[in-house]
Amino acid sequence: MQQGSIDNFNYSIIEDGTRSTDTGVVLPLYTVELTNTDLDQTVLIKQMVCFLPHTNYVLNTWNTVVSVLNGEPHCCFAGKVFWLKK
Repeated sequence: MQQGSIDNFNYSIIEDGTRSTDTGVVLPLYTVELTNTDLDQTVLIKQMVCFLPHTNYVLNTWNTVVSVLNGEPHCCFAGKVFWLKK
């Protein structure tokens, strides 16, 4: 497990599976728990291919996941994101 924080976010990353590409390359999949400490809210993201602990990436991931949880469609996060604390 990898844990860290960046700006107003805390995260933990667990490798919990793999997927194979069309060319047979096996890639790890991650479960990410992401907390916005300013809002005291936490989301869980399942089957993520990568998570980059950089300010813009984390903020964009947070905003995208919250929009999916609020009903916006998304190809990669649909059915894979959940509120842990809202």
